[in-house]
Amino acid sequence: MNEAEYEAAGLVETWAEATLRQLQRYRAAWERQRTAWKQFDLGVDGAPDQETRSRLFRELWSESHMLVWAAHQLELWLARWAKERGEQPPPVDEYLKVIRNVLEHLNEAEFRHGRAVPGREAEDPAKLGKWNKPKWSGLIKLPGMYLSTAITDDGQLFDLLQPERLEQMASAALSRINSEQLDRAGDHWFDLREE
Repeated sequence: MNEAEYEAAGLVETWAEATLRQLQRYRAAWERQRTAWKQFDLGVDGAPDQETRSRLFRELWSESHMLVWAAHQLELWLARWAKERGEQPPPVDEYLKVIRNVLEHLNEAEFRHGRAVPGREAEDPAKLGKWNKPKWSGLIKLPGMYLSTAITDDGQLFDLLQPERLEQMASAALSRINSEQLDRAGDHWFDLREE
C-alpha cells in the first residue's frame, strides 16, 4: 500500500466515524426538539417556553449542517481512496455536495418565505447562467432553486437527504476498513519503532 492510499484510508475512517458521531448528535437533537414541542402542544406544566424551543431549533439546524459537512467529507475521501486503489469511486448522493455548497454560501443567499434562494437575477430566464455568480450555483441546482431554512419532521435533512443513507455509507466504509485490517495507529506505532 502506498502512502497516498494509506492516508486516504485513514481519512475515510476519520470521516466515517465523524459521520456516525454526528448522526447520533443529530438524532438526539431531533428527539429533544420533538419532546419539547409535544410537551408544548399538550400543555404540560413546565413545558419548554418559546426561547427554549427556539434554542432547540437552532441546535438541530446546526447539527444538520455539521452532518452534511461530515458526510460530504466522507464521500470525498471514499472517492480518493478508490482512486488510489485503482477502483471505481462509489456512487455519490445527488444532493449531498450541492447542499454542502449551499450551506457554505448561505450567507450570500436571499431569504424569502422560510427559504434560501438565489438573487432575483436568477429568476430571469434571459439571465439564468449568463452572469458570474458562482455563489448561487448550488441553489440553482436544487429542486425549485431553494433550500428550506425550516426543519420538517419528515425524516430528511434539508428536505432532500436521507440520514439512513449517510449512516449506511459510513458503516460500510468502516466495515471495509476493518475487514482489511487497516490499523493506522498500530501501523504508525510499528513505523516509529523501526526508525
